[in-house]
Amino acid sequence: MTTSTTMTSNKNLLFFFKLISIFPAFVIASITSSTTTYLYPSGVALLTADASLLNISSPSSGSSYFNVSWLYYAQGYNETITFAIQNNPSWTQIDDVSVLYGTEELLCNGGFENGSMICWEGANHLSASNPHSGTYCYNDGVVGSPDYVWQTFSTIPGALLYISFWIAWGGAGNGVYTNVTISP
Repeated sequence: MTTSTTMTSNKNLLFFFKLISIFPAFVIASITSSTTTYLYPSGVALLTADASLLNISSPSSGSSYFNVSWLYYAQGYNETITFAIQNNPSWTQIDDVSVLYGTEELLCNGGFENGSMICWEGANHLSASNPHSGTYCYNDGVVGSPDYVWQTFSTIPGALLYISFWIAWGGAGNGVYTNVTISP
């Protein structure tokens, strides 16, 4: 079940921290458009290895970006964030990917602003078409089966990480699929 609530970002963060203090072994996920925050799921979900943090088929299309963010306790010394993307009728854009430990950014080139896929592995679909910010974004329109792009970063088991990225889907229908995972 999906909960839909309008709230300011400060209240949203406060809500996250209250839940984390109550359920420290859990992940909280949210998707935020410009006016509404949607919490997925309506409660909290126990994170296990190779957990799917966002799994959407046939999302609404449009050029508007949505912010997806989590608070997550690291499970290992190395974690990998992976995006699986398929968009048969159009393109899916991902931008401003961030993993913070306190104020320290753990990802390299999360905004794709190096003009290359440096630090990222897998499919190479960098574009200047419709970035959320800056000049570049990851822009994938693969047909048939998902493309994968991932980055592995170092952390400390038990570290509280803030994971965030922006996503937009240019097409809709059965051929549109996004799955985002994090795994030790």
